Amino acid sequence: MWKSKKEWKVFWTIFLLAIASRWIMYYGGYRILLMIQQTADPFTTFFYNRFSNSGDSVWYIKLSEDWYESSGEHANLICFYPLYPFVMKIVNFITHNAFASGLIVSNVCFGIASYVMYCVAKLDMKNDQARSSVIAFWLYPFGVFLGGIFTEGLFVLLVILCFYFIRKKNFLAAGIVGLLAAVSRSQGIVLLVPALYEAIIYCAECIKEGKKEKKPWWKCIPVSSAFVFLIPVGTFLYLLLNYVVLGNWTAFIEYQAAEPWYNTSHWISSNLEQHFNNAIEYGGLAYIIYWVQILLYFVAIIAIFYGLYKKVRPSYMGYAGAYLFVSFLHGWLISGPRYIMGCIPLYFIYGRIENKYVKMSIMSVMSVLYFYYSLMFLEGQAIM
Repeated sequence: MWKSKKEWKVFWTIFLLAIASRWIMYYGGYRILLMIQQTADPFTTFFYNRFSNSGDSVWYIKLSEDWYESSGEHANLICFYPLYPFVMKIVNFITHNAFASGLIVSNVCFGIASYVMYCVAKLDMKNDQARSSVIAFWLYPFGVFLGGIFTEGLFVLLVILCFYFIRKKNFLAAGIVGLLAAVSRSQGIVLLVPALYEAIIYCAECIKEGKKEKKPWWKCIPVSSAFVFLIPVGTFLYLLLNYVVLGNWTAFIEYQAAEPWYNTSHWISSNLEQHFNNAIEYGGLAYIIYWVQILLYFVAIIAIFYGLYKKVRPSYMGYAGAYLFVSFLHGWLISGPRYIMGCIPLYFIYGRIENKYVKMSIMSVMSVLYFYYSLMFLEGQAIM
């Protein structure tokens, strides 16, 4: 990456197009709501009101300003992983505005992630397939969050960077980036699956080469492969934060289970059944929360099987399966669509589709849904 002027040109093209794909939607959605008299505010006021008060944005802004509290009504913010608000806090030294800091972090990370995704996709695919993978990422139906004050932009960047370093056999860099991903979101530890798989394959190759030179197998194993075990250290650091702030290594579990999140782990079938029942009972929310969770789960399962059929890299498939499993253990899965956005191999699987009509059909459906759910979010609907 970034080794020539041509690559820099590709980087800036993808980077700017990625960010434009968010802001065109934000402004376009605003103009539509203005026409149907859903808002009378100027765009800057409308945007600030929507993105500073939506879902977790409020808490990330607070954490970047005041950090975690050991007591009081905001002690429950320990449920939020610290890397994103920490990076916001650093940027605050320049902007002196937490809202602006969150936007800068998310948009810059999203733009860079799009380019790195293209680079990783090109390792296994043709240029047009790699481009279509990135476009699928841009048109993910719930991609509205990528430009707002949410962890998605940062988390996706760390995941795709980890994939890149794994593929380049730079396990120290992969371990560090994976550690940061695990400090960013609970699913970050899942990166240990592809990292460990690739490290084992690499070690096996080194042992095979060493046998030709009649070296003992234990002298052939590269020490650098052990750095993949830095990834779970990120989860340990989050638990340590719990202990330092609240004196309890697993304090977040108690707070997650309480109001307002009511989030405990249950078996996947129980979670899907719960959302099915909620979809029947709460028809108004069914098509923006409950049916979506159920549909996305089965779409992802089908995509993973297709990826196995197309022989997508096993480490990617391992990550996809483990990521889906961990994500759908959440008992109160109202943010499920956001979680699935971090399942990066799904975009690579889309890129491997050869039938152009199927590919165009999927792209058309995604485009419509991206527009629809973005507009619903901007309108203030319960898109979380």
